[in-house]
Amino acid sequence: MATRSLIAYETQDGVVYGNYCHWDGYPSGVGQVLLINWNTPEAVEALTQYDMASIHEDGSVEYWGEENDFPENQLSWGNAVEFFIDYDQLGTEYHYLLRNTGEWEVSARWDSNISVTGFVPLDEVLTLLRPNPEAYESTDPPTYANGVPLF
Repeated sequence: MATRSLIAYETQDGVVYGNYCHWDGYPSGVGQVLLINWNTPEAVEALTQYDMASIHEDGSVEYWGEENDFPENQLSWGNAVEFFIDYDQLGTEYHYLLRNTGEWEVSARWDSNISVTGFVPLDEVLTLLRPNPEAYESTDPPTYANGVPLF
């Protein structure tokens, strides 16, 4: 099942441009990869020229078909508020926005770990999703302190 997302960047004048990504749109998937590999407006502009099937852990992108097979179809919104409320456009669960300040933010349609009323810093969300290193012992295989395996 797909976890659909919109990935976008905000220009200095507040206009938002972006595109659709079909697979793995949750924060520990696409969100983590964006934070690590796609962190400049120029990079995100290039990334979002076409609909994406997936963004892989190594930062590589799988587009729907070959890039040159389809015309560029980048989407645009007048501002971040319009981008935030546009969940119905493609039935997306997550919206990622590289702010013109250089910070990634995320909003979610139904995720209880993320505000459904606005954008929150992506790095803060990822920190909440990581296991607490003090909550498990360093064993092989890794387990929580109560003996439950991590994986």
